[in-house]
Amino acid sequence: MNRHGTVRQTVRQPSAKRQDRTLFCQRCGIAFLWTSEEQGETPATMPTTAPTSTANADAPGTSSRATSESARRTVRPSLCPGCRRLEPLPGRERGLVKWYNRRKRFGFITRKDQPDIFVHGSQLQDRGALVPDQLVEFSIEENDQGLIAAQVIRLEIDAPTAQDSASAPAQ
Repeated sequence: MNRHGTVRQTVRQPSAKRQDRTLFCQRCGIAFLWTSEEQGETPATMPTTAPTSTANADAPGTSSRATSESARRTVRPSLCPGCRRLEPLPGRERGLVKWYNRRKRFGFITRKDQPDIFVHGSQLQDRGALVPDQLVEFSIEENDQGLIAAQVIRLEIDAPTAQDSASAPAQ
């Protein structure tokens, strides 16, 4: 009730609904669709631009509610889905297996314009072994013997199958 004795009701507006947006890739320049579903997600693996919000969650005097709200905000992707698939995840590199000894569980990975890097089988994220010329993604760590590949993931390259080439239109 206010001072005049009338009851005041507060009408809350529904939260703004997300809409699909057209963005441009910083790597290849093509336009791509940033769907409303993607805007609701917060993928840690997506290369992004700086957040659109100017609020600094770490600023002194910021409430914990403001901090949690800014942490939930999504940031716009800077790369199209195709370039995101081609680019390694932030803080990681890609390379080709130079050689790998299955019995001793170690080998080397060739990197572009960089020296080869040692890889041990204990750093593979899935079961199995590496094979020469296999594409892998990894982070780099340093131990007392030098740089090593850590958290190694084998990447599958989508090669066309015989069925795909049979169904392709003749040129």
